[in-house]
Amino acid sequence: MTKYIRAIYCLIQGAKVALIILISVLILPFPASSTALIHTIQTGSFLRQADARKQFDYLVQQLSENERDHLRIEVIGKFHSVRLGKFNTKSEADRFFRTVSPRIGQSIVLKAYYKKERIVARYEPVITKDVRAEEISVEEKIPPESKTEKPVLAKLADDAELKPVEEQILLLSDLVEKSNYDQALEVIKKEISLHPEVPEINGWYGTILLKLEKPREALTYLQKAAALSPGVPDYHNGIAYCFYYLNRHNDAVDEFSKAIMLNPSYVDALTGLGITYSTLGEKEKAMDAYRKLKGLDSTSAEKLLRIINEVQS
Repeated sequence: MTKYIRAIYCLIQGAKVALIILISVLILPFPASSTALIHTIQTGSFLRQADARKQFDYLVQQLSENERDHLRIEVIGKFHSVRLGKFNTKSEADRFFRTVSPRIGQSIVLKAYYKKERIVARYEPVITKDVRAEEISVEEKIPPESKTEKPVLAKLADDAELKPVEEQILLLSDLVEKSNYDQALEVIKKEISLHPEVPEINGWYGTILLKLEKPREALTYLQKAAALSPGVPDYHNGIAYCFYYLNRHNDAVDEFSKAIMLNPSYVDALTGLGITYSTLGEKEKAMDAYRKLKGLDSTSAEKLLRIINEVQS
């Protein structure tokens, strides 16, 4: 009889332990995942870190403290995307977008993965002990640009959750870098029909057409890209080269100047500006571009100087 009582007692104690374990599992929080599918606003996507930071800083000035929530720069492939907000539903994102769109320019609401490991800069309000005021604190983790980066297509495999339009932009970048312009043209024709209002798609279409020596056709798409996203220096630089090849040299000067104003270290735009001034016979202005370029890229500066001397001789 005692043996049976002990057996029943052991069963009861075992059941208690199992119940305690079950309750612990149910009430303890699960680790939060660093990846979530959310709705967000993308205000621009840039090849250069510095251009993304300028857009970031511009938004900080334009938005109120509450509106800056989840303002960040994400590295997606080889692009630096400036994004704003983190919403569970598209209706929430659209409502917020209607409020801020007059101040942030042409942007798009998209569904994307929120990955903490992709965020390299974000807006964070900080309250100091002495001054109860909010200041900008930006966490920077962007490494210097390296020539040993993995190829773009390899990066696609690392980030298989990119949205289709982002995947195509990275593919286009790789094709253009390898001078596969005809193949890039096939891809971009399909993308422009699907995403006619995405500035990056228009920008790439114009760039590819310019590479194919079709400046008149390229101009249409580059101008649309600049209208959709005026803070991107690459678009103005592309427009300037279109104008140059169409012998609209004064217009080219204006657009090169816009690109340089947005990015004072823009080597390609400074080179183009120097060539254009030289073509116009304004040697001193061309030499001014050369002097600025010399401090940034001595090889490009020497090439520009040779062109200036050849044109003027």
